[in-house]
Amino acid sequence: MDTLKEVVSSLPWFAWVAIIALILSMIKSVIAMTHAHTERMEKIKHGEG
Repeated sequence: MDTLKEVVSSLPWFAWVAIIALILSMIKSVIAMTHAHTERMEKIKHGEG
C-alpha cells in the first residue's frame, strides 16, 4: 500500500490531467454507445429497423 501512495504522490500535475482526460473520454464513449444502442432498440420496436 505504501508503494501505491508513493507512485500516486510522485505523479506531476500534468499526468493527472492526462489520466482524468483519458477516464472521461472512456466514460463518454460508453455513454455514446449506450445511447446508440437504446436508439437502435427503439427503432426496432417501432418497425423501423
